[in-house]
Formats: sequence, C-alpha cells, structure tokens
Amino acid sequence: MSKKLTRPEMLQNLFEGNGISSDSVELDDALIRDVQKYADGV
Repeated sequence: MSKKLTRPEMLQNLFEGNGISSDSVELDDALIRDVQKYADGV
C-alpha cells in the first residue's frame, strides 16, 4: 500500500512534473500568487 502524500509532497510532485524548480518559484512573483490562489484546492 502506498503512503498518503502530505500537501508539501503533493506540491513538490506537481512542480517537478511541470518542470518548475524552487529557483524559478523564488524569482517569479506571478507564479507565487497563482500557487497561493490554488493551494487550497490541493
């Protein structure tokens, strides 16, 4: 049986699956706002 992922793990998988690195997140304010907007849905 697989382990249930935590929210941070789900976000990490989502970012990695879409080619988003932590460096690009830190530098992109629009991306950060979008993540905040949709984070509750994760």
